[in-house]
Amino acid sequence: GTLVSVIEPGARGTHEQQLAQLCLTQHPEPSRVLLIGGAAGKLPENIVKHGIEELTVLEQDPLLFSTYAAYSGEKPDRDAVRFVPGDGRAYVLSRPENEYDMVIGFCGEPDNAAVNRFCTREFFLRVDRVLKPGGVFCLFLRTHGAAREYVSEPLLKRTASVDKALNSVFPHVLAVQVHGHLLIGTRAENRASLDPEVLARRLALRENARPYYRYGENGETKKEKIPNHELPAYFSAIFGGALDRGGFSILPPKRTGTREHRFNGGLTRPGQK
Repeated sequence: GTLVSVIEPGARGTHEQQLAQLCLTQHPEPSRVLLIGGAAGKLPENIVKHGIEELTVLEQDPLLFSTYAAYSGEKPDRDAVRFVPGDGRAYVLSRPENEYDMVIGFCGEPDNAAVNRFCTREFFLRVDRVLKPGGVFCLFLRTHGAAREYVSEPLLKRTASVDKALNSVFPHVLAVQVHGHLLIGTRAENRASLDPEVLARRLALRENARPYYRYGENGETKKEKIPNHELPAYFSAIFGGALDRGGFSILPPKRTGTREHRFNGGLTRPGQK
């Protein structure tokens, strides 16, 4: 069998909260979101905190929905979240054009036929069709639990291959290493960003998604919402300061045609600054 998720009743799910904040702030006003994978965790509940009108969560195995609900004790807002069992590729193909503001892929390591088909140019074209003008696609690739500072050459080559396919579909692509590799694609210039100031301005408008400071006082754990002026520092610190780093090569620097494949806290392509 394959480990899908570790369920800890009462756990805060800080990593999933931060991943949701990083993904959802790639769009200034997301309303309709499709999440492929990630049902057995806290990602759905953290996504709807961003004022989402409708979140569709898609999983191949419907048992994941009931298993997570039973063992986690979570009761998601059924008015905002719609769980759909089925094949992700077939579902995306069946949807009308321009339906979603965001599509998020959280499908696991693409090391088998069931998952790697979500990392192909063909699938990215399908995603592009169902995105609204200005829509954003986020794809999270796991790194086998490797530390942020160390990623093996096979993992870098894997992500470089997926990045190349994504670049063939979306004119604007960003990438960042956040306990895994997060790739972001969009057709809208200046829509997606890894600038902590930009992300902080967007998050400041979503009160339910605002993070908290937690501290002890008189033997009790208390929490206080992070004020607006400290949100840029919060994003800078996410995942060990990944958004503040100058960048690192995803492969030894070399050019293929007119593109250079690099992680720079964002991919830089000809004509982009």
